[in-house]
Amino acid sequence: MYWIYATLFLLAVAAPETIRGSLFGLPEEMAETLFIFLFGAVGFLLTFAKEKAILRHVREKMTLQREKTDITKDLSESYSYIGATNRKLELLLNIVLSLPISLSAFRRGETGKAFSGFSKAVKLFGRSDSFVFRVVDTGSRKVVHETRSGMHRAYASFDAERLLASDRGIREEEDCLVVRSPSEEDGLVAFLVFPKSVNSIEDEHMLKVLATEGLLLVAFRRAISSGRGDDGK
Repeated sequence: MYWIYATLFLLAVAAPETIRGSLFGLPEEMAETLFIFLFGAVGFLLTFAKEKAILRHVREKMTLQREKTDITKDLSESYSYIGATNRKLELLLNIVLSLPISLSAFRRGETGKAFSGFSKAVKLFGRSDSFVFRVVDTGSRKVVHETRSGMHRAYASFDAERLLASDRGIREEEDCLVVRSPSEEDGLVAFLVFPKSVNSIEDEHMLKVLATEGLLLVAFRRAISSGRGDDGK
């Protein structure tokens, strides 16, 4: 591109020496001025065209950069979603596989061992080392089972009446997150309570799955105890 500008410059400089006498009916000085103007105009148009091309290139580059950023963001979100989905599937698989082990532990009277896997899953997915799991009998309106990890000043206030006061799947009360099992089992309903300060609602459905798993474990224990002639308490 620079050689074109150099050629135009040389032609403009040489115009006074090249043009002799009148040209196309124009006096010599006017003809020289016209040629110099034409060479300058051509140079200006070439510069303008070049700048437009550069500006278009910059805009295209910025567009591609934005598209690249959007694609990178989408990929990152996709990887995060896939990772979260795999974690959920793994948790569901562990729940299914752990049920027979829990049943065997109940039959041997090892209640703590039967609930150990459940507690680990709650801590892992709930992202909290502190929680309380309570199962309430809707008939007698009493807590028939409790599994607790850690302490929180509000746990004591969540008695059977307060837990049953709302049928919402997930609610926030007194700096705590309360998760209710979607259904009842033999008149029992389960609740998970987390400190809200260390737990966020990442996936309501999975929290409800955990509450349901705990409810099934309590129902299994009651059924096994009843089969032995015990009252299940």
